[in-house]
Amino acid sequence: MIKASCKICGFEKEFQDKFAGKIFKCPSCTTPVKIELNDFIEEAKKEIELPLENDKTFLNNKNEINSTNKKLYILLGILVFIILLLFIFNTYKQKSKDTEETNVIDTTTATNVVSSEEYWKSKKAETPNNVEEEIIDNNLNSKSCGEFDLNLYKEAKLNFIEGYTYSYYFKTAWDYVRNEGEKSYNAVLYFEEAIKLNPENGGAYSDLGNCYRDGFKCYKKAEAAYNEAINKGFQKGFVYYNRAICRYENGNLDGMREDLQMAKEYGWSSDNYNLSDK
Repeated sequence: MIKASCKICGFEKEFQDKFAGKIFKCPSCTTPVKIELNDFIEEAKKEIELPLENDKTFLNNKNEINSTNKKLYILLGILVFIILLLFIFNTYKQKSKDTEETNVIDTTTATNVVSSEEYWKSKKAETPNNVEEEIIDNNLNSKSCGEFDLNLYKEAKLNFIEGYTYSYYFKTAWDYVRNEGEKSYNAVLYFEEAIKLNPENGGAYSDLGNCYRDGFKCYKKAEAAYNEAINKGFQKGFVYYNRAICRYENGNLDGMREDLQMAKEYGWSSDNYNLSDK
């Protein structure tokens, strides 16, 4: 079909191909209009070229989108790389910090304290029979401590970590108490090491005494630990009461009554062991 249009009024009409070259009168404005095959060809060209133009536009847009996506991927890759570098740097920094902490003695709790091995060598040279050695030794046995197994103590010592600070050993000892209870060989080991690094801290002696007394029923060891706690200035009502329990179990009733009185003077009123009736 050939589409012919009036150039005056714009009227359009389709004719069969055989009418190409003929002239018809425009029914709208009566202007003679020639039916030209060229008009059909131009119209066909437009119909063909329009999709081509659309395809070109689509391809251009697609290329632009791909280019934009490529840039985004590159930026995302750079960002991930930077985050990875920061993570590695922070991990290295934290490890370095932890290493420094393990190599430096905690000056707030153990000022001018030498290594535990050197400390105990010097203490043995000065006072071979000092009280601290009496408390912290490996000569525990079933006769002095009813529930203390020396073999289990030695086994726990095989996994003991050396070279850390007082704070580390004291905190770790308490972690063992919370997780395993006062009947913990690990807690005993770590409290002992904390005492070696800071022998003037009476609280650590009291905590060690609690493990010996309540955990292992080692009343002589516990009493010696409470003695040191009090001598170091850690004079608390519960320390006197706990020592009173040990003195009762060790057969020292006069000492028990003295400690009960001291416990009351320091504000301790509880008597779960019923010592007042002994």
